[in-house]
Amino acid sequence: MTSYRDLLGSLKDEPSKLSSLSSPPDLSSKSTSSPDNPKPKLHRPSASAASDLRLKYQTLSRHADEASNYDMRVMAAAISSSVQSATPQLPSIESSLQNFQTEITKQTVKSMLSASAAVPSIEENSLESLLVADRLGRLQFGDPRKRNTKVMRALMSVSSLHDAASDLKTRLDDLSRTQTTAEIQSILCAVEDGSETLRREIASSTAAVSVKAKEVRGVLDSIEQSVQLWRREYPDTAPVKIDNRKCFFDPGQDKNSPTIIAYCIALVARVFERTAQRGATFILKMIKIFGYTLATLGGRNLNTDQEIALAEIPESIERLEKKFNLDVDCVPYAVCPKCSKTYAPSFPNGASHPVYPPICLERQTPSEEPCSTSLLSYGKPAKIFEYYPFFDWFGKFISLPGIEEYGDKFCEAVESHQNVPNKKVDQTDGCFVHEFPGADAQLFIVDRGSEGRWLFTLNADFFNAEGNRIRGKKSSTDYEEWKSADDAFLRKGAELWRDAPDIKKRKILEDIFGTRASEFWRLPYWKASIQLGIDPMHTMFLILLQRYFRDILGLDNPDDPKRTPKKPKFKFAFYYDFTPPPPLSSLVNQEDATRLRTSIIGYDSQPIDDNLLSLLEWPHLSMEHSAYRWARLQSLQVQVANDSRAQQAVLDILNDLSERAPTTEAQRHQLYSRIQRHKWSAILYVCDNLAIFPNASGPDLRNSSQITQKDVTKRELSNILLHWRTNEIKEEYSFIWPFFTPSDIPPPIIPWATHHASIPDQDNHPTYRKFSPGERLSLLKELAASMSYHSASHVGNLHRLLQKPMAQDHKDDLRKALKQSNADALAYVCADIERLPVNKFNKDHLVDQLMTWRMSKPLEQMPSIELDSSGLLHRIQQVIREAVTPAWVTNPPPNVGLAQAGTLKAEHWRTLFSIHVPLAVLSLWKEHSPSASPDASSMTSLVDTTMYLACASIVMAKRTLSVERRNLYRHLLRLHILGLKQDFPGWIFPTHHLAFHIFDGMNNFSGVRNWWLFPFENLIGKLQRIPTNHIAGQFEHTMLHSFCKGASFRQWLLRENSPPILKYCQQLLDKAYNYDRGSSTPPPPVAQDDDIDESEVLTTVNAELVASNFVQPDSKYKILPSPTLTRMLGTEPFECFSRIPGSKGDYTIPGKGAIGNSNVCFQAQGNYRPGQRWLAGQIRHIFRQTKSSPIQVGICRSMPTSTPHPFSDYWANGFEADIVASKFSNSLEIINFSQIAGHSARWSISDDLVVVVNLCSD
Repeated sequence: MTSYRDLLGSLKDEPSKLSSLSSPPDLSSKSTSSPDNPKPKLHRPSASAASDLRLKYQTLSRHADEASNYDMRVMAAAISSSVQSATPQLPSIESSLQNFQTEITKQTVKSMLSASAAVPSIEENSLESLLVADRLGRLQFGDPRKRNTKVMRALMSVSSLHDAASDLKTRLDDLSRTQTTAEIQSILCAVEDGSETLRREIASSTAAVSVKAKEVRGVLDSIEQSVQLWRREYPDTAPVKIDNRKCFFDPGQDKNSPTIIAYCIALVARVFERTAQRGATFILKMIKIFGYTLATLGGRNLNTDQEIALAEIPESIERLEKKFNLDVDCVPYAVCPKCSKTYAPSFPNGASHPVYPPICLERQTPSEEPCSTSLLSYGKPAKIFEYYPFFDWFGKFISLPGIEEYGDKFCEAVESHQNVPNKKVDQTDGCFVHEFPGADAQLFIVDRGSEGRWLFTLNADFFNAEGNRIRGKKSSTDYEEWKSADDAFLRKGAELWRDAPDIKKRKILEDIFGTRASEFWRLPYWKASIQLGIDPMHTMFLILLQRYFRDILGLDNPDDPKRTPKKPKFKFAFYYDFTPPPPLSSLVNQEDATRLRTSIIGYDSQPIDDNLLSLLEWPHLSMEHSAYRWARLQSLQVQVANDSRAQQAVLDILNDLSERAPTTEAQRHQLYSRIQRHKWSAILYVCDNLAIFPNASGPDLRNSSQITQKDVTKRELSNILLHWRTNEIKEEYSFIWPFFTPSDIPPPIIPWATHHASIPDQDNHPTYRKFSPGERLSLLKELAASMSYHSASHVGNLHRLLQKPMAQDHKDDLRKALKQSNADALAYVCADIERLPVNKFNKDHLVDQLMTWRMSKPLEQMPSIELDSSGLLHRIQQVIREAVTPAWVTNPPPNVGLAQAGTLKAEHWRTLFSIHVPLAVLSLWKEHSPSASPDASSMTSLVDTTMYLACASIVMAKRTLSVERRNLYRHLLRLHILGLKQDFPGWIFPTHHLAFHIFDGMNNFSGVRNWWLFPFENLIGKLQRIPTNHIAGQFEHTMLHSFCKGASFRQWLLRENSPPILKYCQQLLDKAYNYDRGSSTPPPPVAQDDDIDESEVLTTVNAELVASNFVQPDSKYKILPSPTLTRMLGTEPFECFSRIPGSKGDYTIPGKGAIGNSNVCFQAQGNYRPGQRWLAGQIRHIFRQTKSSPIQVGICRSMPTSTPHPFSDYWANGFEADIVASKFSNSLEIINFSQIAGHSARWSISDDLVVVVNLCSD
């Protein structure tokens, strides 16, 4: 039996035709031997011929390596069948080499099998021939070609793969460090690509050649190990290679129209209707039967075209999906159910099913034990994650027609700007795309050269487990003291967090730096302060607008007697403009902070400041008891020192014990509650340091080397501390720790407390310093340079404590709370309010100064403004019911504020504060309104606060953001927050801080419409509406594959070179599944689990394009001219239309669409410019005089009125409204399309007055 290479060498040259390779060779026919048909003789090539063959192969491989455009080298095992001809000159691209390999291999196999089908010679059938070993030393008992031609073909194929793998290994073994770096990189890349190609080929081998395939895998594994060793010294710096050749195909090419229609019917049922494979396959077969019976109707025979059309319809939906390449190749990762560590699948020895480790071996930190959670359940992953490789998706994405051109146009638009535009319209106007640096220290886009450059946004969201409505834990973010982010500081914190030895150290670092390690920090260009965006949709619409409506204004079903009004999280008795703490990047460690604080302000440290965890020595204890106690406390001391929360708990407990002894039952209960809420380890440390334990278990615990929570509970420890403070020491009043006197035993020995700190005189406070102008700021700057992270966080806590309301009899509670802060934070606040004591002072002196200052301020809570929530809600509901809006406006439900209205989405809140809330507030609480309430004069501040927020949301969503508009947004947001502090004290959220960063996003990424998450939420809604089996790990697979199939199918339908019949099918599909958003019909109901901005999905057309006749009106909307227009225009021919596309939605005439589509705002003279005063009117006619003429409209303006009104008071802030008469003028005005500002909303505030709101978003 000859080898595959020998057989290839024995063949004669023959041109390879692609058409002859399009179908597999016919292996069923067998010829017989006769004198007229002799058997072709096989011969072995000579040594020189074999050398010539190897030279040909090396030449082909070299050509591919040198001339690859995308640096994707493909190893080829194909060689020429002629040993006499010269090396062919191939085109210098890798596709030519691959095509050559494929054609030669297939043609050779076909020719060889055809030759082998002849009757063998007598010598081959003889017994002697069976005893001759082949070149591998194996005896061939019978000719396998006679038994199974597929096995023979597989053997030859795997033999060629083995030879190619050996050539790769030889090439790698010949690599030397004496070669240049470029040569080494080129060879390594070629070997890596060739090895990857061979692995893909060997993966499809059958079980019959498993032994030979295993040998090939062994060679490839050896190659991989060698390459890894080389890569340690020569890392791969070449561009990322993406093989997307399989994506460049058109399954409908050269297909008949009936075949394409059959494809569409079956795939629509499968992809969009989620029909099972059995049902979709049945549809395919029935279509085929229908076509056959229709073509043979009347006894006719099928012609050739009909036979081809029916033959091209596959028998199963699986084959059709494979033909269209609809599915995606995902990597199923096993996920640890406990720590969420992912494990990639492995396929040892060519296994067909993935193999995973049985348990999780992840260590969160080097010192932690492995997770050891079981990953498998009945041999399969207990939790799975389907990963769609990004490069596979991107390769498929750029293969779509027009995508590469689109990317080039984007980069060219950025390059065309000499400077960053001040006016932000589209993505090319943002500073980020102009200033983002590339890997070569050049600008990523502007200096791209001939390369294509792509930027992506990463949006992440999480699906709640089904039925789970539980929200996550909430904690204070200290947002009042947030400072500008320092990227270098954050990067340092992320690196320290990553390298921390244990979880406790990570927690401390997370508290200090406010960040964790993530894969983003591996990117050298990652700047969290810029690239971590604040989403305007969630920030403004879903949080600020919603919470202002429901919580602050109290419009969440205010008439319900069972409703409990929401209260602010923080309460204020007054506002004071404190100096914020220093930024985190300037903080120092605790030791330096104490030293600097003492040198700056002369602070006299107390023992508890520097010796919080120092041990007390009790002389009355026995030697044995002291030894056990010392061992326990040494262990506990390390545990508490490494836990910032436990360390703070020890400080709080000692401060509580140092206060006045409780005398009443209520005071004892309060002390017990304050102690009991702390960590068990902190309470145990204080008890053991005081050498006190519950009497019932005393002897056992005193002589134990370790105490656990099973031995003594937190409740028992808290009770014994309460008993110690009330009965076992003589001090009834406050004392300074640890200077106390036990009642029955000798006092403890405290060598680390060298002097007895003085207790401050409660009646004679030390005088405070008088600062000259500028001295206070200089002192604060010096103190800030000496502060640690914990001190800075305590400053924010002190600010909140000092502004909280309090009662006269709760002064002790405030004093205890102030003493929980450390000394440098107290000194910083005292200096800020100019209450820093003179001379030497201690912590108690600082607390006394703060107490004196606090008692001079208001004590009661600041009241919120009283408003009629029920009346306001009814007015809002009235506006929603009565206002006439265009069809594209997503109006909220008319019963908004009630439970029956359901969950409002982001677009609902946006519309509510763009139209309905401003109209309701202005009409109800603004003087001079025709329907003002009696208390309107006292609601001016509330109206301003509400309108500032509404106007900020309107300005933010404008399509064009000039410098003036961006500054106006920030100014309006500031005015709104100042109004909140006055009208609704305490109602300040962290989101208010985030909303200011939207201003930065406008500058970096252009208008918010370019980067808000409406499209992403739209996608989430579509995914959640995909039918699944609701089993975790499986429904994610269904979502991914269903969505990708639908997207790929629609992309095929949307090809520009599609035949007319396919374009018609696409139009039918769009209408059937509501993909056609160009009409002015009302949008479908918004689904419950997505936030769809339906107005943004609509087809948008620039008004100037319509006016310039670039957008042609649809002929199906052509109507007969009206007599009125005919009389006005004369006898010249003109065309009339019932609707025309606008900048948003359609403009229509009355009676031919939603009435709101005909109400507009327009400019009487000249083109409309945003911000100008406009007139209200109604479109009566849409026409053009010739096909080359621009579109014009006949409009009737609203009659003016002289009635004073408040609706235009906020025109300059973005809410453009006016009041007009309810009747339209009888005279018809002809204006150009460019004079129209946009649609308008109209609300009849009375029988003869109408409020008009301009809805133009330009």
